[in-house]
Amino acid sequence: MIFIENNSTEQRIIQAALHQYSNHGYYGSTMRNIAKGSGLKSGSIYFFFHNKEELFLEAFKHLLQKHQNKMDEVFEESKHQPLDIFLTSLLSNIVQYHKKDIEGTQVYISLLSSPVAKIDITVKQHMEAYNEWLKKSIREIIEKDFYQLSNADIDLIIEQYTVIGNGIFWGINLYDDDTLKFQVQTGTNLIMESIHKLNKTN
Repeated sequence: MIFIENNSTEQRIIQAALHQYSNHGYYGSTMRNIAKGSGLKSGSIYFFFHNKEELFLEAFKHLLQKHQNKMDEVFEESKHQPLDIFLTSLLSNIVQYHKKDIEGTQVYISLLSSPVAKIDITVKQHMEAYNEWLKKSIREIIEKDFYQLSNADIDLIIEQYTVIGNGIFWGINLYDDDTLKFQVQTGTNLIMESIHKLNKTN
């Protein structure tokens, strides 16, 4: 079940909509079934959302923002740690967050791999903003610990992190906890090895 922070009627509708999407996709989900899943009569749902597109746009925004909020939280908690601990924490929390909410993760993956045409722009805008935030955040930590590195070197490290982080994310539904933990540590080690090599040449 997708985790919702509060139990307001709108949030129950959003939860039901994401549950329907997870099981039936966008076109297989109906306002009638979403209303039923949120404990409302069929017609009552239209007091909150005028149509399915408006409802799913809000539901997807909620899901994407929840992910961003979690990453903000992890960054704030870890930004004063050494770089290797920071990277491990960031990757580990991506795994933990998505493992905790498998249904929400399935929706998230579906949005990225098979976006809904009418909502695709919102998803792309979110991902662009998230990627910019991630690059800026990682750059801030690297520059703090390894100020000798050039911008090109830092860009390379960030690209390595992105490739490793994406690989771990797409494997969340495929691998067990021990394998994912090993991938997180291996990924961190590879990035740190690259950083130390680049640092020696400056």
